[in-house]
Amino acid sequence: MITTVVLFGILQGLMVIYVFSRKERIKEHKFLLWFIGALLFVQLHSFLARSGLMAHTLFLMNTNVPLMLLFGPILYFYTRQLQGRNHGSLLTTFIHCLPFVFYTIYSFNFFLQAPEFKFNAFAELAGLQVPEQSYEQHFPSDPWGIQGWVVVELISAHLVVYSLVSILTSVKSSDGANKLLESKRQWAIFTSAILLLGGIVLFLSEGGVINGEVFFKSPLANFSGDMFSTVALYATTFYLLTKPQFLFAKNGKYEKSSLSTEYKAEKLQVIKSAIEDNKLFMRTDFSLDLLAQATGITKHHISQIINEELKQSFFELTNDYRIEEAKKVLANAEFIKMEVLAYDLGYRSKSSFFSAFKKATSLTPAKYLETIAI
Repeated sequence: MITTVVLFGILQGLMVIYVFSRKERIKEHKFLLWFIGALLFVQLHSFLARSGLMAHTLFLMNTNVPLMLLFGPILYFYTRQLQGRNHGSLLTTFIHCLPFVFYTIYSFNFFLQAPEFKFNAFAELAGLQVPEQSYEQHFPSDPWGIQGWVVVELISAHLVVYSLVSILTSVKSSDGANKLLESKRQWAIFTSAILLLGGIVLFLSEGGVINGEVFFKSPLANFSGDMFSTVALYATTFYLLTKPQFLFAKNGKYEKSSLSTEYKAEKLQVIKSAIEDNKLFMRTDFSLDLLAQATGITKHHISQIINEELKQSFFELTNDYRIEEAKKVLANAEFIKMEVLAYDLGYRSKSSFFSAFKKATSLTPAKYLETIAI
């Protein structure tokens, strides 16, 4: 029965991927697609284990565990993306993914074990009454004895912390006046709440046993933590069916506009060329009026094109250009005063520059210099 539920959950996950991978949605929801993809892999692992097919695919055994350490960061990045915010520099992204990288490398102690070792481990986990297969073990599968802590205490804490941060980030971004942003905010809170519930259930299901030692009797003794991905996909499908307006919501500011897709794509290139070729973004008086004069496009249309094609505001686009220019200057200049750099980039004060730079990279300019100097 449960195996069938898991299998239908996989089918629902594929349906969700199809819905969000449509051309008009894929850019904005790329992190969600990665999240659903990771959930599907975990669910496939659950299906193989519950159906007994894992005995024929032992090379996949336990490959789902490191992947669960990516759920939190991916959903956090997605929450920021829905708000039109940068998820951070490459270094920041890597730091968020460090637990996944570390445990993936550590897990090769298990992955490289003999098939007989994995079969015995699977048989014990599944409660199969089969003869133990003999094998020769050349190195331990868990040399530091941390597997019992990673599964599930660390993973549970990881999921709970990231989901709470994502929820708080979404709550703070409330903008009831904009229906599109409000629907995105509600969707972000929902997906984060699903992750939070998953972390709590995972801990209550299996968190009372660490390395074989029972610390407390689980209140959910008959509930398996590997069902989290199944429940998450069913809940996601239910949300999309009950609130489809989230998928088809349009920005009310432009919903009566007659601008064609071709026109917007063409004029976006004109806008970018005007900004980049003349480096207009470095002027302190850079504005929609100035850009309208340089392109011959009305400022209303410029604002709409930037908003709909780039999913950004004019202010956010300006900051992106300025921060990228700042990175180039910092990487090539032997010495430069931050006040001078701030004014050269078009900022009216050093504090405005510092605030924008840290928001985009999660680093101060000085810290960024240290990272590129290494």
